[in-house]
Amino acid sequence: MSDEELASHYAASDIVVSASRFETQGLTIAEAMACGLPAACSDGRAFLDVVEDGINGYFFDDTSERCAEAILKCLDNKEILAVNARKTAESYSTETVGRKLEALYEDISKAGR
Repeated sequence: MSDEELASHYAASDIVVSASRFETQGLTIAEAMACGLPAACSDGRAFLDVVEDGINGYFFDDTSERCAEAILKCLDNKEILAVNARKTAESYSTETVGRKLEALYEDISKAGR
């Protein structure tokens, strides 16, 4: 689907859920958070850098019971989680990442002198 369609699907959602244990970068979760969606995610490696348990979403282990609990917690705490999800997504914006990369290059350049 197109980017515009994707954004409209996220916007029509209350939360985002991923049970994937093998996600490579967790970008789908960051994209959903840009739309203010809290995340209920499997505690797989890729999501550990994006989701902060109890801050912008909740983790669950491999059981359906824990998945359901995480989903319900996201729904019950949606307002504050959504604000924090949006803040998290902002840390992945082009501008923010560009500034971090620029600072890294400056540090490397200074170290090489």
